[in-house]
Amino acid sequence: MRPARLANSKSAYTMNEVLEKLWKIGVLPEHEDYIKSKIRITNQINSLLIVVVDIPFIIIGILFFWEYNLLLMIPSFGILICIGIFVLNYINGHKLARVILSIAPSGLALIYHAAVVEGYSEPIATTFMVQMSFSLIPFLIFDLRELPYLLAAVLFVTACFFLFDIFNVMLDVGADDYLFRYGILSYSNMCIALLMGFVIISTLLNNNGRILKRTQSLLYDMNLGKTRLEQSETELKANINQLEKAQEEERKRNWANEGLTRFGKLLRNNNDSIELLSERIIGNLVKYLNFSQGALYTVKAQEENPCLELKSCYAYDRQKYLDKFRPLNEGVLGQAVKEKNIIKIYAEIPNNQIPISSGLGESKPRSLLVVPLKLNDEVLGVMELASFSEVFDYQVEFAEKLSESITAALSVVNTNARTKKLLNDAQYMTEQMKEQEEEMRQNMEELQATQEEMERKQRELDRKTKEEKRHYKEQLLAKKEKIETLRKELRDL
Repeated sequence: MRPARLANSKSAYTMNEVLEKLWKIGVLPEHEDYIKSKIRITNQINSLLIVVVDIPFIIIGILFFWEYNLLLMIPSFGILICIGIFVLNYINGHKLARVILSIAPSGLALIYHAAVVEGYSEPIATTFMVQMSFSLIPFLIFDLRELPYLLAAVLFVTACFFLFDIFNVMLDVGADDYLFRYGILSYSNMCIALLMGFVIISTLLNNNGRILKRTQSLLYDMNLGKTRLEQSETELKANINQLEKAQEEERKRNWANEGLTRFGKLLRNNNDSIELLSERIIGNLVKYLNFSQGALYTVKAQEENPCLELKSCYAYDRQKYLDKFRPLNEGVLGQAVKEKNIIKIYAEIPNNQIPISSGLGESKPRSLLVVPLKLNDEVLGVMELASFSEVFDYQVEFAEKLSESITAALSVVNTNARTKKLLNDAQYMTEQMKEQEEEMRQNMEELQATQEEMERKQRELDRKTKEEKRHYKEQLLAKKEKIETLRKELRDL
């Protein structure tokens, strides 16, 4: 029992393979999917016509109408046409093959029907049914993408119904149509018509079902693609935003680095005078930050009343120059010095803030930025910057970074100034000492000369004194001798 089943399964499998190869005649990998489907349907309908229509009608002709050659030739010609359709599909003439298949069955059915019916008689209902089943073939092998071919085929098969009377008069072979009208052949025609109609309608429904499924699949894929596209669009927007943010951050970094480089050169090339350096710093900084006003103060440490001294300002009126000294512990500037942190004020500018002047009048600034200049936790000064627009964080960070370089430069300038002052003082003292030394040398020389003169005079005086003493002594001796002489003379007397 099992070997018989295996044999049947093998033969069935072989038959399925044969049919599959037959239906794939002319199907090429480069064809579009719907073309592949149409070629396959063409081969299936072609095979069905041979098996269900052409061969049975040849048998009917041989059994019942063997003396009428036309009735034998028509189904035989139909087989040849079916073979030609296979050949056309094989040589990639699928479009012509489908055109022939859409019109040939209806045309041959018209000729056969007109030939078998007696002249001027009513059409045979069952044969008419077969012809109607053939009229469905164009709708099966063409779709709306091939509308011209579909319309031409429909017009042809429709004309076949209206041309029956003309062909009936022309092709009446005098055959007895009783068997087709009332006999066994009427049932065979009915079965053929129903089978063809069922197969064609089933195939149409199956195709429509596949199309519907494919449409649903396409809709699902489209919705899925739309969802993915929306996700991709969202991700793309997020990536674009991230890229724009990164580009903006990069632009800000480049802007800050360029500014630090620019101000670094400025600080290196203007370190002779703190007034000149302050003027260059505040002028360039206000322009680079696109602000409207700016001022730079330095801390003037005094034993009594320490204060902030205005070293340079930009775009202030004369009033600012009159207030050159500000108390160290008062106002926003004093607060920045005390806290040693940047103070950013937006929209709530103090009333004592000098308004920004222009040719059109005066206006109160919208933003105020106060930056302390500190070195090793010691505040050396403070910068005051005002603007009509909002101060952004990257500008504050730039000002904070730049303040370190400015503070170092101011410290160097102050150190250089103190060093220069000490050198000048030392040079002045050296010159004073040289003058005093020269004066002392001259005094010493004069003193020495005076001393020498005094010594000379002393020697002269000593000499004179000695001579006078000697002369006085000689006179005294002479007087003594004279006295002695007188004494002797007196004694002698």
